[in-house]
Amino acid sequence: MPVAPACPSGQLLVESLDLGPAEELPNLATAGPGWHRLRIHAHGRGTNPDGTDSEPVERSLLTAWPAPPSPRPSSEGYGREN
Repeated sequence: MPVAPACPSGQLLVESLDLGPAEELPNLATAGPGWHRLRIHAHGRGTNPDGTDSEPVERSLLTAWPAPPSPRPSSEGYGREN
């Protein structure tokens, strides 16, 4: 499910919790300030669960596009059995 953050500054950056902004990656708010949608796809997340391989095995694809805010999906009926 895409997320829809507001970006009033026009700076939508990928950041590491430990290292801060990933300077090698571009600003994702290509249309400037406003609302955007983000969707991430990950591959290989469970490939190296014990951390013994020093080569990265996880790949991610992050897609961003300008879009107006959308209503949150309803959780009504979530977990309900028919």
